[in-house]
Amino acid sequence: MSLIRVCGILGMLQIVASFSVTARRQPSGNDGIPELIIFQCDFPIWIRDFYDRLMPDINEEIKSEPGEFCSNISWTDMNSTPWNLAYRRVESFLIGGRSGYNNQLVMNDIEGGYLGRNFKNIVNLEISDLPLKNVTKQLFEGMNRLKHLTFKVKVDFFPLDTFSGLSQLVWFSFEDSMLREISSAHFCRNNQLVFSQLSRNFITTVNGNLTQNCSGSTINSLDLGGNNFSSLTAGMFKDYNVNGVLQISNY
Repeated sequence: MSLIRVCGILGMLQIVASFSVTARRQPSGNDGIPELIIFQCDFPIWIRDFYDRLMPDINEEIKSEPGEFCSNISWTDMNSTPWNLAYRRVESFLIGGRSGYNNQLVMNDIEGGYLGRNFKNIVNLEISDLPLKNVTKQLFEGMNRLKHLTFKVKVDFFPLDTFSGLSQLVWFSFEDSMLREISSAHFCRNNQLVFSQLSRNFITTVNGNLTQNCSGSTINSLDLGGNNFSSLTAGMFKDYNVNGVLQISNY
């Protein structure tokens, strides 16, 4: 991890690798019972070193003592929400569904921006396996500190301004879903964005409906592996400012 101090991109890539391995680990649930699982952490600033302050990681060392700064919530009730059990100062928030969990009260809260209005310190957010239907700018309102965003939900479209309020976003992952097109205009105001993971969708174009001009950020890693491109041209990527790894492959 210390490579971030001396090796730039390579150090950041090492940190990102740790996210993909550790941040998605969730506690075992009740087999077959629809359930909402939340893993949350509230880290005091003094326990972190430089790279954790830049891009907080839920690593094995911290998770070994979850009672101190982290906790799990298991919620099976379909007629109420679990938010009163969450830390008001939560920084890392992992929210996932199991066995078809479909509490419409929870879905409405998430889509309607409840998280950002009530948990203003979120830096690391993962939402997975929930039947969200409308992923819009409203969902992220108030998340002014968000740096790491991972989505694993089945939607096929993002309005152009969906991520416009996330000025601190460094890492964006939307994999294994149904997204059909994306453009640099989606990330016009994400000037800190460095890593974008869009693998295993149904993307056929990266231009999309490019209705505005923007300089955007310089992306160190753009992963488009496992999509559905019928043709490729150099001009497709001219607006992305990729200065590192560009991965492209079809199923």
